[in-house]
Amino acid sequence: MTDAPALEQLKRTLVVEAGQFLRNTVHVPGKTCARCRGTMLEAGQHICDRCAAFPTDTTADLSASIIYSVDGLHSAEVLRGYKEPKPRQEFRGTMLLLLAVALSEHQSCASTLVGVAPSSWASVPSLSQVGSPHPLRTMLTTILPATYPEIPITASTSAVDAEYIDRRRLNPGLYRIQGPAPHGQHVLVIDDTWVSGGHAQSVAMALKQAGAAQVSILTVGRWLNPKHERSQAIYQRDIAPRRFDPDICPWTGADCPTTPLVSPAAAPAPIPWHGFSWDAPGWIAPACRMIVDILSDRCWHRCADIAAYVAQEHELQPATVLKLLHGMVKTGGLEQRGPAGRRRRGPVDAREVRLS
Repeated sequence: MTDAPALEQLKRTLVVEAGQFLRNTVHVPGKTCARCRGTMLEAGQHICDRCAAFPTDTTADLSASIIYSVDGLHSAEVLRGYKEPKPRQEFRGTMLLLLAVALSEHQSCASTLVGVAPSSWASVPSLSQVGSPHPLRTMLTTILPATYPEIPITASTSAVDAEYIDRRRLNPGLYRIQGPAPHGQHVLVIDDTWVSGGHAQSVAMALKQAGAAQVSILTVGRWLNPKHERSQAIYQRDIAPRRFDPDICPWTGADCPTTPLVSPAAAPAPIPWHGFSWDAPGWIAPACRMIVDILSDRCWHRCADIAAYVAQEHELQPATVLKLLHGMVKTGGLEQRGPAGRRRRGPVDAREVRLS
């Protein structure tokens, strides 16, 4: 990988050359999916229908995208244009920088969340140009060290005759694993674009069927369609105003993780006060459950984002939810910090919290 001084230079170059049109994927409760960071959520959802349909025991343990690739904007041109027969140097350069920075700076974050470091990698081959070398794989072989082995993946014979719609579905039979089976390994699967997740998750399922113990998926761009009214509103209000920062972890959409991923079902429930019951009538217990669900990824979340989402779902005032959050902090259920980790706490709605 890249040593620290060289990595800092790569990050500076990426921000200067492409920061004006790149945007990190982020987790905004109730607006972006907690798994894929997409914007197609229904009311009350934390995970989109597509991600919820993937069987978690046989598909990826973890998925992430580095940036949003928005149809019609320059970020989408990069994801499309870098693989043209004669691509613009700008497109190839941006892709190389994004991959080099993310794999050097945040690959260890996947190790932290899953609990074991990836021991090999694989890329997702093209199903539209079967047999042609994929430019993403070519890039990866120049970035990743020779000591980090690749598990070659190719399209299967059934993929050649498959209809377009069938190629988008979850189907591990569309791919073949070349070489030794990845028994007991944590495999990092890398793709250029996450649209529905079907391609990358099919590769993840094929790897698990072949014996992989864990699979993490990292894609460069999470595709967004601004023609969808809700997606456009979320992008304009919650994503576009945030400046691109290569230090933001693509796996969490926030700070780099320090503890393994905890599923919502296994997350410890902070008790806001003595005698509190999760079955108590009224809005407090359901609101607390929703807060625990949002914070189950063990990442820092803005109090204002949580308050706005929980208040909307339970027909409350955001100030009421902020008071509830403050009570959970006082009893030790939640940790609190100032904006962007600053020691000075600042206004209550600008603070951040996470599970203790």
